[in-house]
Amino acid sequence: MEWPEGVDEFEKAGVTKAPSIEAPAPRVAESPAQFECRYLSTHRLRGNSAHGWVEVVYGEVVRIHVKDEVLTPEGKLDIPRIRPLARLGYYDYTSVTEVFEMRIPGASGLAADGLEGKA
Repeated sequence: MEWPEGVDEFEKAGVTKAPSIEAPAPRVAESPAQFECRYLSTHRLRGNSAHGWVEVVYGEVVRIHVKDEVLTPEGKLDIPRIRPLARLGYYDYTSVTEVFEMRIPGASGLAADGLEGKA
């Protein structure tokens, strides 16, 4: 929901603020994983709301916080346990309840490392 400037969105949502280390804004303490980001840029798109535009904000992740209880023995996020939400469009959302892996057939070297950032 869009709130006027100065309204505390944490209070409206009923969540607790946790201090960030490298980002200027607080984090949601109840979230199992949080990303602290450094602002890069904003891209404004024409929209159809009364506001008249949609802003897409880009940032670089500079720190990640993950609660130990949501990690698998391999050190990956236990996505079915977290059940993150995703917007589908209209007023529709979903929660992720299962995960599958899809590797590139015959890939080797960097292509086989996926998006984990390993060299």
